[in-house]
Amino acid sequence: MKTLLPKIKFNNEQFYFNCEIDNFTHFSLPTPILIKRKLLRIFYGKRNKDLQTNIFYFDFNLEKSKFINISKKPIIKNGLPGSFSQDGIYPSSILKYKSNYFLYTIGFERHFKNYFRSSIGLSFSKDLKKFDSFSYPILDRNKYDNFFVTSPFVIKSKEGFDMFYTTCNKINSRSRHYLSSVKKIKSLNPKKWVGIKNNFFSKDRINSRLTIEKFDKFYLAFSNSDSGNGYKIRMIIFDLDFKVLNTEILDRSLFNQNWNNHEQCYPYLIKLSNDKFLVFYNGNEYGKYGIGIIQGSITL
Repeated sequence: MKTLLPKIKFNNEQFYFNCEIDNFTHFSLPTPILIKRKLLRIFYGKRNKDLQTNIFYFDFNLEKSKFINISKKPIIKNGLPGSFSQDGIYPSSILKYKSNYFLYTIGFERHFKNYFRSSIGLSFSKDLKKFDSFSYPILDRNKYDNFFVTSPFVIKSKEGFDMFYTTCNKINSRSRHYLSSVKKIKSLNPKKWVGIKNNFFSKDRINSRLTIEKFDKFYLAFSNSDSGNGYKIRMIIFDLDFKVLNTEILDRSLFNQNWNNHEQCYPYLIKLSNDKFLVFYNGNEYGKYGIGIIQGSITL
């Protein structure tokens, strides 16, 4: 029996966030979390004059469609020289577990000959204003992921927690990154992680962070694809066993402004109800000009 696909619709009217802060540029990797019934907090990365990314945040009132509580100073700064985040730290995934918030991050190091290395870090907070961070990466390159790991996304599962992340096992003149591993963890404490699955999405090339939410009878996910003409947002529908039911690039007609008409990257899906969701994303030049918010609806 063929599975009926849900119908996904997007509102052409989008919200757009851009707030200038002295000596900082970009608005990279928006990472939202619902902190009250009608209030989201969105973490994102901004570059300083030395091109080191720090983490800032703003709130979005869903009822009034208004941006409020915009931080003017970074809440998490790049690390000390020699550390895994010496050249920048980006938000990538956030969740609440019991009384703590866990913010999974990307640490960035520049290497010679225009290469770079990234790894996965973890910061934690009780109030989403003051964060403590591990000074070391919780996941780094290893025998499964030879060059680097990046772009974590963590969800609650029956077994504990699942981390989806991007891994790079090959470097060439035009580096290709593949989402091919899932880390299975029974605790948010990295010392208690167990097991690893390889080639989880062996047939689906993913170029950046994948975010995923469970709806009534399926999983909905968003990530990026690079066809050679810049990043585009890819939507993926899975059944409850993670079999791909459908995958497609979002229609170009959604992106017709001068800040998002060439590239759309780093989408983050957040579920509002069983029939409504938002997708936060960056536009041209990897978030140089701001953050977009698309409204989506689902019918079965």
